[in-house]
Amino acid sequence: MILVKANKESEAGVMPGKELLAAMGNFNEELLRAGVLLAADGLQPSAKAARVRFSGLDLVRPSPAFNVYGENFPSFSSPGEFPPAKFVHEAPGRTGTALNSIVADGVIVSGSTVRSSIIGCGVYLHSYSVVEASVLFGGSMHGGYVTETDIGRHCRIRNAIIDKNVHLSEGTSIGYDRAEDERRGLRTVPIAGGDDHIVVVPKDFVL
Repeated sequence: MILVKANKESEAGVMPGKELLAAMGNFNEELLRAGVLLAADGLQPSAKAARVRFSGLDLVRPSPAFNVYGENFPSFSSPGEFPPAKFVHEAPGRTGTALNSIVADGVIVSGSTVRSSIIGCGVYLHSYSVVEASVLFGGSMHGGYVTETDIGRHCRIRNAIIDKNVHLSEGTSIGYDRAEDERRGLRTVPIAGGDDHIVVVPKDFVL
């Protein structure tokens, strides 16, 4: 499966230009030679697609129902050319660690801890910060320049969905106090069966 960001032209069924079609053809030939191309039915508008819903953070489990690593559902996306993820510092209480999580390229886990979370490309997690049960969409790249999602020192993030290019200052807590999250203008949704909540942090948010 090749994922392409939709636009007005693709939704209207407009075919790509000659150069892009040629590049796609070359890519398909490489996939065919590698033995991973199962079908090549062409670009289809999302109106013909099925909606897929995930329950919780199943993707971070050892054997998720929908596995993006290729065992049952080969999945490819357009590469952003970020450098590999990096985990730095190895001192008591300050070790870059990710457990039961998916960490994308361009992420720096600098003396911080990630648990049961998905961290998208271009995130900088500074020392002593903790991210749990959250999804961080990451940063963005334009013209070779990276805009990071920057999580400051001693931040605590729990049950959060954080959009791109977010900056949280040192000592910020997200997902622990619902009244405080709402006071900041963030949208929250209660989690059934308990007192916890999910909090959504919008794109380009600075705190």
